[in-house]
Amino acid sequence: MSALSSRFSRPASRYLLWVLTGLLLWLVFVISQIPASWAAWAMTRSGQVGLTGVSGTLWQGSASLASFRVDQTDYSLGQLRWDLDPWTLLLLKPCAVIATELDRQHIDGKVCSGISGELSLHDTTISAPASLLKAAVPLPLDGQISAQIKRMDLQGDYLKSLQGNFSWTSAQINNGKNWMRLGSYAAELKDDQQGGIEAQVFHLDGPTQVDMQVHLLAGGGGSAKGSLMMSREFTREVEADAWISMFAQLEQTDAEGNNHYRVELEF
Repeated sequence: MSALSSRFSRPASRYLLWVLTGLLLWLVFVISQIPASWAAWAMTRSGQVGLTGVSGTLWQGSASLASFRVDQTDYSLGQLRWDLDPWTLLLLKPCAVIATELDRQHIDGKVCSGISGELSLHDTTISAPASLLKAAVPLPLDGQISAQIKRMDLQGDYLKSLQGNFSWTSAQINNGKNWMRLGSYAAELKDDQQGGIEAQVFHLDGPTQVDMQVHLLAGGGGSAKGSLMMSREFTREVEADAWISMFAQLEQTDAEGNNHYRVELEF
């Protein structure tokens, strides 16, 4: 009797194994075909990211147009591609490697979205024309800005944490008459633990030398303190004597005719 039972149990166990294997393969196929709209929902639920023209699957997809909202202003990111890490779904904080492309503007990095609406960037590179800052600066700008974000966490419009650096190369500004070449600058960035940004700004090249601590408050406004040096030729070109006293105090003029200023500005 036991031999007969054993003879029937072996085919049954093989049958069960094949059923389970088939079921697993079917589940893998179904999951792999989950539409990209699911990933789009995860990335846009924070309210900071907008996507249109979504195609592909949950794991690998694209959007014909992506945008990012800062202070109620939407900035276009161009075409977006993503590759979702499936293991992060188990942590209820989906993360994807993303890439965007639009003219002189591109972003490459890792973005995560939490169940509470938190949005995080990790090891992300951002590059864009300086004209993107036109909403924050009243004068026309040119040059290329870039940022290396080691980590940034946002909760809605509130900045929870930031660590990275920023640069503005081939900087130019239009004074209403002509374009003035300012050189290139960089800054180390971090959060102030109150939703604002602290930046240590320094020059890379050009007619000015800058060593300044800038503090941007979460609710708007801020301060800038440090030193500024302008070459004699640049001081004359921008007619600095007529306006620089509004935010800087002349400390000395060196033997080469360069002016050294102390900056203490509240804005």
